[in-house]
Amino acid sequence: MTNGLLILNGVTTKQHIYTCLKEASKYVQNNMYVEFLSCGLPIKSKQKLDILNCVYNRPIDICKGVNVHVLLSQAGTLFSKNLQVCVASENLKFLHKDFETSVQKKYLFEDSVVRFINHPIDEFDVDGTDLSFYDNVVIGGTFDRIHDGHKLLISTALFYAQKKLVVGVSDGVLLQKKVLKELIEPVETRIKNVIELIETYKPEIQHKVVPLYDSCGPSGTDSDLQALVVSAETLNGAAIVNSQRATNGLNKLDVISIDIVSENVFDLAKIVNDEQKLSSSSERMRLLGTLRRQPNCVSHETQSKNPYVIGVTGGMASGKSAVVKRLEGLGAFTINCDKLGHAAYLPGENAYTLIVEHFGHEILNDDQTINRKKLAEIVFSDAEELNVLNNIVWPEIRKMLKNIISEQRGKHEVVVFEGAILFEAGWDKDANEVWCCFLPNEEAIRRIQVRNGLSVDQAKSRVQSQIPNEERIEKSHVLLSTLWEEEFTQRQCEKAWSLLKQRIPKNCNTQGL
Repeated sequence: MTNGLLILNGVTTKQHIYTCLKEASKYVQNNMYVEFLSCGLPIKSKQKLDILNCVYNRPIDICKGVNVHVLLSQAGTLFSKNLQVCVASENLKFLHKDFETSVQKKYLFEDSVVRFINHPIDEFDVDGTDLSFYDNVVIGGTFDRIHDGHKLLISTALFYAQKKLVVGVSDGVLLQKKVLKELIEPVETRIKNVIELIETYKPEIQHKVVPLYDSCGPSGTDSDLQALVVSAETLNGAAIVNSQRATNGLNKLDVISIDIVSENVFDLAKIVNDEQKLSSSSERMRLLGTLRRQPNCVSHETQSKNPYVIGVTGGMASGKSAVVKRLEGLGAFTINCDKLGHAAYLPGENAYTLIVEHFGHEILNDDQTINRKKLAEIVFSDAEELNVLNNIVWPEIRKMLKNIISEQRGKHEVVVFEGAILFEAGWDKDANEVWCCFLPNEEAIRRIQVRNGLSVDQAKSRVQSQIPNEERIEKSHVLLSTLWEEEFTQRQCEKAWSLLKQRIPKNCNTQGL
């Protein structure tokens, strides 16, 4: 993928900027770094601030799929990214006869490729407002999956900051109300991404990027700060910060507000249908149903026409059964491991014999079937005994599962099995992919209360007895959430199924899809 530099000379109109971005995107497919000059010198006025808004709020069809970054560094600062192409205003050839040489001194090019484009110079529509600059500026945010809204916030703060930028990256309790918080990147990753942008856009500035665990963080305690940059929708947070600073005997921060979409704004229909929505929540929503890691190679792939196996798992009340039923409707052969578990306890099965040998005939009913209630009283009061039971039953269920999968050879292309304890029992080793259904714990607790008639504490205890959502999500290939209405769950399943059909091995039998 090509990384390139776009150098535009002369402050121009919004439409001309868009035209130049589109033209440059013919040569740049990955990262496009943009530098705006005026008569060959960096722009420092209000014009650059308006240019930032223009570039980062551009229409979706301008440079679609290209990461656009506006550089804010001063002349002479070495740019450390490797580039393959430079696209520049044609008029720069006449302003600097050694233009190509000077560009290669400042930037690192693998090849000396310079493309010139026509760039009319017209006055950008700028108001006459005088700007105040500050030594030290602060911003805060989640910064999950960096998008143009984040770039605008960071770039605006860098524009105003002359010495240092302080950034608080939300974590802990601040994430609890975020949409699909389970899919938010680790705070270490988000901090690293913010630092990379700062060092790319304005490498000469000092920076301090730290986790943020409350609504103020360093903005409420750092005496060196002078200004806070916020989005218009989080403007109320600025008042909280200044109130905290007053309590701490610190100066009031000047507040600079910009228009970007807040992470807290959530409309399902807009997120699903509106590609232009600048929000991390929309990016997380679009991850649902997509492949997150390479599929597993399992032993039954060695023969042709073996089915492709999907294991569906999730916590209590996460909608696993409903998802499996939907996949069955789309053409999959389905297996319920809970039913296999019940079958494993029946007289004549190997698990039955081993259970009776270990726990004794006292657990049997008069008809010699296992009294599951008596057995449960033993194992749920003794962790070692529960482990013994699991080591008997889980391998037997796995044998049954593998036999049924083998029986589908040549009959169905995709086999889907449902298992709440899929990871704990090691059944993920028998699946090409694991699809995980998940919900926020609060919603799972509510559903368990309604479904099972339990108290809040009882439902919470059941949820806490499971492995956490984060562990399942980390190990899974595809993620599905049943948090919203059934129609959206169906759309996720159809999306996941459609993408599965595109990647499924060609040696599988085509019946069923």
